[in-house]
Amino acid sequence: MIIIKVLLFIAPLFLLYITSRIVTAMTLEFFAHGFRNRKLAIWLYSLLFLPGIILHEASHVLAALILFVRIGDVSFFPRLEKIDHTEEIRLGYAQIAKSDVFRASLIGAAPLLLGFLLLGFGNSFLFGGSASWESILHTILSWKGIVAIYGGLSISQLMWTSKSDRQDWFIALALLFGIGACLYLLFGIPSVSFIIPSVVYKEISLVSSSVIHGAWFVVGVNVVIVGFLFLLPRQKKRM
Repeated sequence: MIIIKVLLFIAPLFLLYITSRIVTAMTLEFFAHGFRNRKLAIWLYSLLFLPGIILHEASHVLAALILFVRIGDVSFFPRLEKIDHTEEIRLGYAQIAKSDVFRASLIGAAPLLLGFLLLGFGNSFLFGGSASWESILHTILSWKGIVAIYGGLSISQLMWTSKSDRQDWFIALALLFGIGACLYLLFGIPSVSFIIPSVVYKEISLVSSSVIHGAWFVVGVNVVIVGFLFLLPRQKKRM
C-alpha cells in the first residue's frame, strides 16, 4: 500500500519534469527557427517565462538568507557560458557563498521545493475543493484560469535544479542515511505518530494531494502546448 502511494506521488512529478523539458526544447526550437537567431530565441524564452526565472533565483536567495549564508550578485537575464568547451544556456544566477553540505543542499533544492508548494497553492486557488467538469472548464476559461495556466507553466519550466544546485546532495543524503542507520540500531523504528504529530501529518497529506493535482493540471497544459508546437510547422508547410 505504501509503495503504491509513493508511486502515485512520484508519477505525476516525473511526467511534469519530462513534459516541461519537452516544452522548453520545442519552445526554444520554435523561436530559433522563426527568427534564425539562437541568442534571440533564448532572450524571447527568458522573457516569456521571466516569472519562473525570478522565482528560481529568488528562492535560492531566500533560502540563503534563512540559513545565514552570504549572497553575491543576482541576475534574472540569460547568457551563454562555455563549460568544458561546450556552450550552455544560463537563464539567471545567484551567487551564494560556500557553506556546509546540508545548507548548500537546501539552498540548491529551494526552487524545487518552492515550485511544488506553489503548484499546490495554485491548484487550491484555481479549483478549491471538488467540482464538476462543467465548473472546472468554466474556471479554466476565466481570468483565474489564465493566471494559473501561465503561472504553472512558468514555475514548471524553471523549478528544476541545475547540476551546480545538486552537487552537494549525494554527500548530504549519505550523511543523513548514516545518521538514520545509527538511530535505527540504537532505538529501532519509532511510530509515525511519534515522529510526526497527527495534525501535522494530516496537513502534509492535504498539501501533497494539492501538489499532485496541480502537477497533473500542468502536465495536461504541457501536453496541449507540445501538440500545438508539433503541428505548427506542418501547418506552415501546407500553406
